[in-house]
Amino acid sequence: TLISRWIICLFLAATLLNPLIVYFRGVSVTAPSAKPQANMQILLIPLDSRPPCRDFPGQLAAIANIKVIIPPPGYLDHYNQPGDVKALANWLSVVGPSADAVVVSIDQLMHGGLLASRLPAGKRSDAEQVLSLLTRFHQENPHIPLYAFNIIPRLLLADTAENQPYKPAMATYSALTDRLSLADNSNEREQLTQLENIIPLDIRTRYRDMYATNLWLGQQLIALAESGVLQHVVLGQDDASPYGMANMNKRGLQTWAKDLPAQDRFSITRGTDEIAATLLAKLAAEQSGFKPRIYVKYSWPGASRIIMPYMPSSVEETVNEKIALVNGSQVQSPAEADFILYLHIGTPQTPPAVMQHAAREIAQYLQAGQAVSLVDLSQLYDKEKNLFPFLAKSHIPLSRLVSYNGWNTTSNSVGTAVAHAVLYTYGRQTGRLQEEKHYAYLFQRFLDDWYYQKNVQPELNYYLTKKNIAPADLRDHYTIVNLFVQKKLSFAADSLYARYFRGKLDGNRRISYLGYKIQLTWPRTFEVQLDVSDTITPPVPAKGGRQDL
Repeated sequence: TLISRWIICLFLAATLLNPLIVYFRGVSVTAPSAKPQANMQILLIPLDSRPPCRDFPGQLAAIANIKVIIPPPGYLDHYNQPGDVKALANWLSVVGPSADAVVVSIDQLMHGGLLASRLPAGKRSDAEQVLSLLTRFHQENPHIPLYAFNIIPRLLLADTAENQPYKPAMATYSALTDRLSLADNSNEREQLTQLENIIPLDIRTRYRDMYATNLWLGQQLIALAESGVLQHVVLGQDDASPYGMANMNKRGLQTWAKDLPAQDRFSITRGTDEIAATLLAKLAAEQSGFKPRIYVKYSWPGASRIIMPYMPSSVEETVNEKIALVNGSQVQSPAEADFILYLHIGTPQTPPAVMQHAAREIAQYLQAGQAVSLVDLSQLYDKEKNLFPFLAKSHIPLSRLVSYNGWNTTSNSVGTAVAHAVLYTYGRQTGRLQEEKHYAYLFQRFLDDWYYQKNVQPELNYYLTKKNIAPADLRDHYTIVNLFVQKKLSFAADSLYARYFRGKLDGNRRISYLGYKIQLTWPRTFEVQLDVSDTITPPVPAKGGRQDL
């Protein structure tokens, strides 16, 4: 097969190359122009070191000329190695006072990252120290808005050898516990008793204690927001299903907080990785009083009611939450909107006619000068049910979209789509828009969400699994797999740039340069790190050839 030939070629190449190789290619050679000074600096302690959590917020904020400061290398987690919580707390205390605003992940400060929080690594005493840290920071810097977010744990047990045999049983146990909390059922109670005889007591106890501590911590964080220590706190729900103990926590927090006076100081939402980016969009909009008006459009009537994988509720509920989080409002027509949030949700039953109609509809919006932020998802992660191929066949000018998102869960994609569109429209309306940053991030999303996640990654995972190599634990295979990903994505990037971005006019300017860096973030194939840069210049006579940097 094609991939087999690639692996053989890359294995030979890898023996001659430095294992730390980073693929980088530039197209055209126009020098970048001087960048204006950022109008705001925000300190961010991210959820973890994966690109969506560590890099996306800064890349998106830069679109509106906002600088995001993140901890130095070595402070954050790296895959199964937790972050240095003491160093992070000290860094916040020392560097935080120089920022215009601060956004912190409680999970990073308490546990050392998202994966560590699933163990969980931190105890209630660690949470108390974090709460004291935030209170002290506010007392010493009352003029600096302090935002925080914390994650309600996912349904599944942490990925450890001890937990592995019991993950399916524990997920059922969690769902039954939730269902029985809503209504008694003798059959379900009997099933729960049977599971209690299968799952070791220490695993069940640790799981329950994790949720109990998380519920208590959520209440304490809301209380800090009520008291004014926190400008806003977001409590996000990790991967879930319609039933599970995570839903019990969410309902418990909603009930506990429903009568508090400052309802605008906290949000309880679905999602995890996208929350920092959405918070930054909220922060930027609040700074200028910008309240985005959003027209929501689905590619077919039933799409809003679909419950997608890893989500506890419908697409529509997720959309409503993300819009509320950025202080947005939904309007009734495209003419009233700052941007259109267009959502395609493909299912196994979705016929090609739906995608064809959606492509025509998006083309009409773009021709009318509407700003379109596109969410392109398929229920079973089937690329045949995605909209992207139909956009390509219809010759839609992809670089004219405000945003494209089709990564991981519905909340991840919707939250990022809203954040990108809000920061873009905020930047445009305030004169702070950095077009180079916008096009670079848009290019990155096409390359990652479509080319990598829908094409390269599934093919690669299939081959690795056949060779008894775990895609989630590459170990000694990292170098060769990383090189394969770099090579495949570099060809995709060249094609994407040449077809949709090179020389595309924006007013009286054109995209004249685009460079990118590609590598696997961790020794697994789940995500890829893409660093993209570009230059926009006035039109000049085309120059032939291409230069590799």
